[in-house]
Formats: sequence, C-alpha cells, structure tokens
Amino acid sequence: MAVVTAGLIWLLLSSKKRISRSSVLKSLVPTPQAKPFLFIFFFLGMGFMLVEIAFFQKLMLFIGQPVLALTVLLFSLLVGVGTGSLLSARVHRSLKRVITIFTAIIGVVVIQFGLFLWKWFFTLGFDPTLTTVILLMPLGVLLGFPFPLTIRLMKEMWLQSSIHRMWGVNGIASVLGSALAMIIGIQVGFTYAVLAGGLLYGGVAAA
Repeated sequence: MAVVTAGLIWLLLSSKKRISRSSVLKSLVPTPQAKPFLFIFFFLGMGFMLVEIAFFQKLMLFIGQPVLALTVLLFSLLVGVGTGSLLSARVHRSLKRVITIFTAIIGVVVIQFGLFLWKWFFTLGFDPTLTTVILLMPLGVLLGFPFPLTIRLMKEMWLQSSIHRMWGVNGIASVLGSALAMIIGIQVGFTYAVLAGGLLYGGVAAA
C-alpha cells in the first residue's frame, strides 16, 4: 500500500503535462501560514497509527487472541480519544501552548511505554484485559486533544480554506503509518515502532 501510494504521488509530481510540482504544493498550502500545519497533520496521522498498530501487535503477546486484543485496544483508545476530543472543547485560550504541551506529554508517555512501562505493567500479574484498559484509555484521552485543537487553531488564524486539505493529508499519513508500523515491526521490532510514534508527536510539539 505504501509503495503504491508513493508511486502514485511520484507520477503525479513528475507529470509535466498535467501539473507542476509548485502547483501541487500550492494546492495543498495556498497560504504560507498553512505550511506548518501540513507537517503537523501528517505527523499526527502517522504517529497515531504507528502507536495503535504497534500496541496491537504487542498486546497479542499478553492476551493471545487477536480478535479480543483488537476489541480491547479499539475500545480503550476510541473511548479515550472521544473523551479527549470532548474535553478539548473546554480549552479556549493559548491553543498553541496547549497543543505543544499535550503533544510533548504524549511523546514522552509513548516513549516510556515503549521502553519499559508496557512490559512492567503486564508483569504485575493483573488481568491483561483490565491492564490494557487502564493503560490505554488515559493515553487515548491525551491523544484526543491535539487534532481538534489544531483545527480550531487554524480557524483562529483564518485558515479555514485549508482545513479540508489537512484532513486529506492526515488520512494519507494514517495509511502510510499503518504500513510503516508493520515494516518497522518486522524489521527491528514493534517497540521501535512505538518509539517512532512518540518521536513524531514530539515533532508536532516542535512544529
């Protein structure tokens, strides 16, 4: 999927008859102020999928049943992300600062999970399903803040005309992130996929 997507993008950019590279970039970011958001939404999409896919693969080691592992993972993350998105509506000031703080915290927490917290919690002897919910639901709450807050930040900066493009960029990044998580996991291990997701959220904080 990643190879096909990359091939289509290359053909699109290299075709001089249809469209030039500069016009492609202008279609994505018609105003200079929108350029940072291009990277932010790309990192958010890819980082989220890296974390989700890697955690699913690591979770199967403790739960054993893929269907049950996927169900628990999606329940924990989606309930958490939905709650975080709902709570983000209460943030009315300093959106840049709040986005920076939350993405930095997410990056640190995810990296700590990848390094030792994940394995440590599951060695405590509690039910793995309950442990998963306790671990991932609070993380999901954190993950639910950056996306809606960044959309609102774009509205504050009068960049509404570029929001739909950022949805598209985020969707493409999610597809690529899923493929990249599997590639990293197969080549060097899913712990490194978790770490890569944490670094991408740190990249959002920097951006």
